[in-house]
Amino acid sequence: MQINFTKLYRLWYILTVVSILGLFITFYAGYNPMFNSWKTPMFNLHTIFIGVLLAAVITRVYMAVNKINAVPLMHLIRAKSIPQALIAMGYIAMCSALLVTLVSEMYLLMSPSLGMTWVHELRNNTQPVFVTMVLVHVIYVAYRNIVKKSGTFMKLLKASNS
Repeated sequence: MQINFTKLYRLWYILTVVSILGLFITFYAGYNPMFNSWKTPMFNLHTIFIGVLLAAVITRVYMAVNKINAVPLMHLIRAKSIPQALIAMGYIAMCSALLVTLVSEMYLLMSPSLGMTWVHELRNNTQPVFVTMVLVHVIYVAYRNIVKKSGTFMKLLKASNS
């Protein structure tokens, strides 16, 4: 079976963008840090976007396992300068914040009545960090692809199946 890189990359990109925008909007529109509480409809939407993000992560792991694209640790190993190493470490930190978010969210979904306060606080405190890191990563990727590679990214997203 031949793996189509373009389709997988499109799927991963679309899932990631939709979930990050959804998480960003639902977190800042539905969470009240003063009272550590959620508006119920926004929390439900937030949970759906966590599921979409989980699908994006599974797609990315599938790509890494099949050697379609390098995992973040490889970027750190291949870094040739301090800025590249810092970017790679930021990317690894972003992935770590993502894992904390996903694990705490899954825990709270599986056992809402047993949800411990520290799990709620951990999840709610990692969300702004995660969103900020994703924003920095998106700006960096846009800079690399718009300024340095001049449209390669758009060509990849618009590529035909041939």
